[in-house]
Amino acid sequence: MKGKTLFRTPGPARPAGKLARTVWILLLAGGLIGLMGFMHKKQSKVMCKSMEIVIPGEKFFVLKEEIRSIVHETDSTILWYPINYARLRSLETAIRKSPYVEEASVYADVNGVLKIEIKQRSPLVRVINQRNAHFYMDGKGFKIPLSPNYTPKVLVATGYIDEPFGAGADTAESELSGHILRLAKFIEGHEFWKAQIGQVYINQDKEMELIPRVGDHRILIGDTDNLEEKMDKLWIFYKKAMPRVGWDTYETINIKYGNQIIGVRDTI
Repeated sequence: MKGKTLFRTPGPARPAGKLARTVWILLLAGGLIGLMGFMHKKQSKVMCKSMEIVIPGEKFFVLKEEIRSIVHETDSTILWYPINYARLRSLETAIRKSPYVEEASVYADVNGVLKIEIKQRSPLVRVINQRNAHFYMDGKGFKIPLSPNYTPKVLVATGYIDEPFGAGADTAESELSGHILRLAKFIEGHEFWKAQIGQVYINQDKEMELIPRVGDHRILIGDTDNLEEKMDKLWIFYKKAMPRVGWDTYETINIKYGNQIIGVRDTI
């Protein structure tokens, strides 16, 4: 029609930007694959010359010599072979099987040094069960055997404890073990109680008795329900009453009811 201008609706734009991004990604992926191939080829010529074992801290449940022995048992040909032959994940798995190891990281550097970083388990309480088996438990309840290398100063739990301890490593799951762990965590977090309470005894009724380092008495707490409230009341009793009556006046201090403290005198 004369005098009128017709407009067409523009069609979809060509996806030039999307195409460019796709090409860039493909080029980048190809470059990475080429670089990985180059590094693998380079590593195939680098010999594993030595091991570097790092265990943070000053006290050691597990020694570097023991870790080195685990490595050689897992891969006896690791030294003086190409570093890319090393079965790093298998080594980590083997090292973690040690009951003293919480975490292990194994990797190799470009110079052919096999690096092993160890995180030791941290014992929270030493348990002597009713079968006279000795072991530690960490904060997660993992059972740790005694070590000839190191004896940590932690709370000791004795008495009628039926938590078993076998050859294999496992985690405690009994209700009583849960109470022992909660008590140990509480004591570990308070400097006064850490200095004063060295042992907890589980009596025939499965109740907990604290054995202090100062004073000839026992503290009956029952279980760890309302533990903080019980220990706060005991702290007040220690601070106000014990200096007046003497630290050896009572045979038992009963705080298991939480809202009261009962002092039982020695009848002998």
